Amino acid sequence: MGVPRVHHEGVGAVQGDPKETAWGPLGDTTNNVVGYAAIETALTRIWRKRHPRACIQTDSMLVVQQLNMQWACRAVTLRTRYAACVRLIQAIRQRGGEDSLLLEHIYRDWNTCADAAANHALDSDTDGSSSGWY
Repeated sequence: MGVPRVHHEGVGAVQGDPKETAWGPLGDTTNNVVGYAAIETALTRIWRKRHPRACIQTDSMLVVQQLNMQWACRAVTLRTRYAACVRLIQAIRQRGGEDSLLLEHIYRDWNTCADAAANHALDSDTDGSSSGWY
């Protein structure tokens, strides 16, 4: 396994219709850390807003497979965010039932809104939202 490439990254998340977006810079990190940061943001919102059912779609197959317990999370740099996401998933499913939360992979071509929010984070280098995510 090679050394992860580090980039200056931002995170973007989109929810609902009409679209609500949240974004924030993450500094120099890997795309897998970005994937976990986006999922943790979405899970935190689902938990706080007490959504009865939710589907999270991400273009990070690694994150989906690890959080769906199909692949192990072995990377030291991901373990803290992985553990936080697992705790949130368990809490959401305990409150709403096993089928109350779905995590699924989508290809980047279908994830343009979240991609745009992440790019906005890189351009502005500030946190923000449209419609107050938190």
